[in-house]
Formats: sequence, structure tokens, C-alpha cells
Amino acid sequence: MDRVLDREVALTIIDGVSTQLGRSSVNEVFARTVALGQVRTAAVASVLDMVDGASFSAVVAEWIPSVSVDEASAGSTSVLGVARAVVELAAAMRGFHESGSVLAIGDSGRVRVSLDGIAYVAFPGTPASSERDSDIRGFCSVVRTLAAGVQSPDALGLMTGRDGQEVTAVAITDTLQGIVDQPLPRRIPFPHPSPMQSLRRRVTRRDRALWPRLPASQRSPWCCSARSGG
Repeated sequence: MDRVLDREVALTIIDGVSTQLGRSSVNEVFARTVALGQVRTAAVASVLDMVDGASFSAVVAEWIPSVSVDEASAGSTSVLGVARAVVELAAAMRGFHESGSVLAIGDSGRVRVSLDGIAYVAFPGTPASSERDSDIRGFCSVVRTLAAGVQSPDALGLMTGRDGQEVTAVAITDTLQGIVDQPLPRRIPFPHPSPMQSLRRRVTRRDRALWPRLPASQRSPWCCSARSGG
């Protein structure tokens, strides 16, 4: 809890600062995390601050109401649902890889799912050991967890690098975007009744029986139209 601004925040704690190696590691984490803070995307929580303390350091990020990936996988889902949840995360990973950086999701526990159903990096902070391959492994771990209840998860095309094809951020993003962009099945039009059919349904038998007894001047226009079929 940020008591000054009275808001919840997400903390990524960096320990081991008491040694020279730890200090160097902290500096590198901060330097690599700057890239995350400069990109605005729903797939990464906004970096608010980086605190360098005597006993520990931390990356402070916006806290977004969310659930863990395991909790999100408990609900019923589909291939399309999983693709929609992770496509923005995949696009962010692709962008970072193309710029020579990484998203730092080798540990899939850094990823949560917002209440809008979007998977995002809840605890930004780029360890010195982060690499593109670890990003890919972490991302695929998230997808496998979310797709646990899907009948045909292989439709996502992300589980393994089959047929000798390398699994890259570009391939992942293109696959997911193709799933999301698929046209929805054509809906069969519901046979709505015509205005006159709806009108006749509202007329009771008692109303019909009264029509002949009423003078023409007292009959409502819609009753007359209903009788004449006009």
C-alpha cells in the first residue's frame, strides 16, 4: 500500500544488495526495467517507481485488480477465449524482442489476468538473466495453463515447436492474431413476426367478438386494419 497516495501497488523485490555482485545486479535490473516503463500497453502494468534501499530494492508498479493465471484457468474457456486473453501479451513480447529487449516473463508467476480478461505482466522488473528464450517458455507456460480446459489446445499452435519450426514471438503473435481475426459464424436470422402478425396476437377473442357491435366511428384504426388485413 502506497500510504502517501493511498493506493495499492505491485512490488517486485530485488534482494542481495549487500554484496557487490548484488549491487551490480540491482543496477542492471533498474537499467533494463526502464524500457518497460517507457512502453504503454495493456499487457504490462505501468512502472511507477524504482526504489533503491539499503537492505533491498524494489520496482513499484500499478496494481490492477486481477486473478492469477491458475485462477483464470478454472473458468470455462475456448481456443478463441485463450487467444483473446494473451494476444496483447504476445504483441508486447514481439515488440520488445524486435527492439532488442525482453519482457521478462520467464517466471510465469509474474503474469496475471485482469478483470477484463487480459493477461499482463503484473510485476514488471527485468532480471539480468532474462532472455528471449525464457520469455517464450514463460509465455507458453501461461498459454498451457489457461488452455487446460480447452478440448483442442493444439489449435493454438503454440504448445511445441513441431516440424522443426522455431517458436518465436513473431510466429506466436501471427498465430494468435489469426485466431482472433477469424470471422464469427454466420448467425441464422431469427424469423421476426411482421407488424400485422404481432398486432393480431395482441387482439383477444373477446376483442374480436366486440368488433361487429361497435359503430364504425368507435372502432380504433388498428382494429379495422387488422380485420381488413390492410
